Amino acid sequence: MSWSYTGDPSARDLDMVRFLIGDTDQNDIQLEDETINGLLAVSSGTAFAAFRCANALAAKYARLVNKSIGDLSISYGQRADAYRKLAKQLQVEASASLDAYSSALYIADKQANEADPSIVQPPIRRGMHDYGTSVTEEEAE
Repeated sequence: MSWSYTGDPSARDLDMVRFLIGDTDQNDIQLEDETINGLLAVSSGTAFAAFRCANALAAKYARLVNKSIGDLSISYGQRADAYRKLAKQLQVEASASLDAYSSALYIADKQANEADPSIVQPPIRRGMHDYGTSVTEEEAE
């Protein structure tokens, strides 16, 4: 397994995800490159990949119990809570960054969608009874 960070989030998606989740310290590795790259492959952008990474880290630390030995204590619960909070914030930011696309925004897109047999067509369309046209049984279903 490998870990890398160039310090320039604009250069690589991997670095951007590491930057967003705070995994930039080589001496305190949270996730391997392969894990982040895998989540980048199934996510629509770095913000969603970072959201998924933060959730994975919250789950990782939620499994661990708090430990105390004398005056020394390690609280994994706080770490899990911090990653849950970060995941929620990243989810909001990722959702806000989505560009909405309307398939009928442009006439050419609308016409292309109507002509594409792989797209389910609505059973009722404006003007379907205009000018004496009739709907076949297949179109009515």
